[in-house]
Amino acid sequence: MHILKSDTILKLLPENKRLAIRGKTLFTILVAGWASFWGMSTLCGQGDSRFRAHQTRAVIVGISDYQNISDLEYAHRDAEALAAYLRSSAGGEVPDENIRLLLNEKATQMQLAMALDWLQEESQAGDRAYIYFSGHGDVEKKTARQRGFLLTYDAPNTTYMAGGAFPILFLQDIISELSAEKKVEVILMADACRAGKLAGNAIGGNHVTAEKLAESYANEIKILSCQKDELSQEGLQWGAGRGVFSYHLIEGLIGLADDSGDGQVSLRELRNYLESLVGQETAGNQLPMVVGDLSHSVAKVDGESLAKLRNEKEENLMKDAVVMKTRGPTQPDPDTLIWQQYLAFQEAIKEKHLLYPEVGAAYSLYQKIHQETILQAYRDEMKRDLAIALHDEAQQAINDYLMASPQELQQRWSYDEQYEQYPEYLKVAADLLGPNHFMHEDLRVKQLYFEGLELRLQGEKQKEKLLFEEALAKQVIVVKMDSSAAYAYNEIGLLMRRLKRQDEATEFFNQANLYSPEWVLPMANQVGNYIDLKKFNVAEEIAKKAIGLDSTFALTYYNLGVAYEGTEEWDKAMEVYKKAIQFDPAYSDAYYNLGFVYFNKGELEQTENYFLQYANKSPNAGAAIWSDLGFIASLQEKAPTAKQYFEKAISLNPEYPDTYLNLGEFYLTQHQLQEARQAIEKYIVKQPNEMDGYYLLASILAREDNPGEAINQLELAISKGFDDWEMLNQDENFEKLRKKSAFKKLLKKIEK
Repeated sequence: MHILKSDTILKLLPENKRLAIRGKTLFTILVAGWASFWGMSTLCGQGDSRFRAHQTRAVIVGISDYQNISDLEYAHRDAEALAAYLRSSAGGEVPDENIRLLLNEKATQMQLAMALDWLQEESQAGDRAYIYFSGHGDVEKKTARQRGFLLTYDAPNTTYMAGGAFPILFLQDIISELSAEKKVEVILMADACRAGKLAGNAIGGNHVTAEKLAESYANEIKILSCQKDELSQEGLQWGAGRGVFSYHLIEGLIGLADDSGDGQVSLRELRNYLESLVGQETAGNQLPMVVGDLSHSVAKVDGESLAKLRNEKEENLMKDAVVMKTRGPTQPDPDTLIWQQYLAFQEAIKEKHLLYPEVGAAYSLYQKIHQETILQAYRDEMKRDLAIALHDEAQQAINDYLMASPQELQQRWSYDEQYEQYPEYLKVAADLLGPNHFMHEDLRVKQLYFEGLELRLQGEKQKEKLLFEEALAKQVIVVKMDSSAAYAYNEIGLLMRRLKRQDEATEFFNQANLYSPEWVLPMANQVGNYIDLKKFNVAEEIAKKAIGLDSTFALTYYNLGVAYEGTEEWDKAMEVYKKAIQFDPAYSDAYYNLGFVYFNKGELEQTENYFLQYANKSPNAGAAIWSDLGFIASLQEKAPTAKQYFEKAISLNPEYPDTYLNLGEFYLTQHQLQEARQAIEKYIVKQPNEMDGYYLLASILAREDNPGEAINQLELAISKGFDDWEMLNQDENFEKLRKKSAFKKLLKKIEK
């Protein structure tokens, strides 16, 4: 008989009666294949693998501290408690190397996937496999594919199909393979229906996930902590901070549920025990549900452990759970070259030196040493660790984009070269796992997405339409492989805008919004699309809906400002541009547009102020903004300042034509006619088909009292499209020229 170690049970504090609503429907499903009796040990017969000792393995996940969504209180403590129970005498003294405990930031989507991969690979007929998840569950929209997600640490706050959330479909396949095909006894415990600010709140996404987890996969027994639409509770009075259901479940399995005293805990006994205690301690607000063969035994009682538990409960001496840290296999000689390279591999993973530069990269080291005999016990774990690191780097970029992170958007807009690496990261991860792995298609989908994104960013940088077409082809494949991929629909919408196919863009932004109704980015992009279509009122309506979803997203305010510019509502535009800057002080384009609004209001000092801020904040600010600043300074008759701005523009890019146009006009106002002519002539060389250069050159020639050449240049301006009769008739530069009959003929020509 084994004695339950007191440090594996959590402390009860009866003096603290405060009941915390954890906001979760904690449910535990015990999926039991009938291959072995729970708690039975098997003797090993020599020379016959059929009589090998059966083993128990566990993947245990507990997430209270989420990266992007609502935190929980004690989910990680419930996971720790289960790990402690399994390690104890009552739980079978499962060795550390047979347990994967993933808590909080260690429980990413890929960490969970690779832990389940380990469980599949290692488990054999007659073994027992625990899968425990304590955290959020949700679904954004009820579709055939979106059957629910376990939200891992890196889950985005919306658009779960983009990753960071583990699909229930994957879990179903894993359970079916283990239980039905490999004849492994599987015990699935899932705590994934909790309250919190989640994307699927409007449709009860957490309860949808609970229902999907409760569906039959193979030979199953299910124990749910509460009825549909109930919330399970937690508080300090249960084990110094536990969920009431998890707390009593473990004590029931230890033996407190053994009402008959036969040394076995049947499903009926466990149901009765939980209904009695959980129902009583929650005032009837939480009643567990049990489905399955009620006579089936789910635990074998260890008498001494039960006696120890009863004694400790009587004395109220319950100790905190011990966080179990898994141990790897025994390490080989650390002095060997291979082992040193293995340690270098681990360090490269830690430092995120994954592919490049190749020297010292984790992948290069893996390729060199993974076939070495001395590392046989580590081979699969190395592969999983590398796949996790590669995937999680790319997934973080997706999550930042889904969260509409200003930093992520700025990186994309400035074409950060890291996007060239993500497709290769995902390809290598997929190749490592192989085409038959349940994560393979998911990795390929993300790889294609990033390949398309990289092409779009290159196309924007190079102004190359063909790259947009290539990018579109990639994203079309993505949505064929994953018809709910809101992030890909959004990307297609952006590409349609770049290709001037705004009507089609509208459809794809709507699709993105359909599959991810709480994601604000497609709505903000739709605002910009309707601006392209000159439907400013529709753009304004959608922008206001987007602000209702997220009142802090700068892009929505920015696009709304552009819409107001389209209707020349300058005060409204000014207000929302300032909002964009408030929520994203680094949003450089908002400063430029705000300066443009002030220009249209005739407030040139403010125009110069915001143009300067744009120049200082924009990573790509070049000659254009300094040329604009020179123009604004010249309008304010700040000649020295204007000249400095123009010199700055030319120093940055002596080929930028508009600088010479603005500079020529500036010199004309300063009556420096020779300098003005030189500047305008440079502009005409660079822009021979633009009317502005010829018009200004005519103005200079008229000032120089050269009427014949002035008329010739005006004729050229008219041939290039100039037709402003009023401007020509009132321009003071042509005061003397107006008396000439040739000039009068030009006026009549334009007037006609």
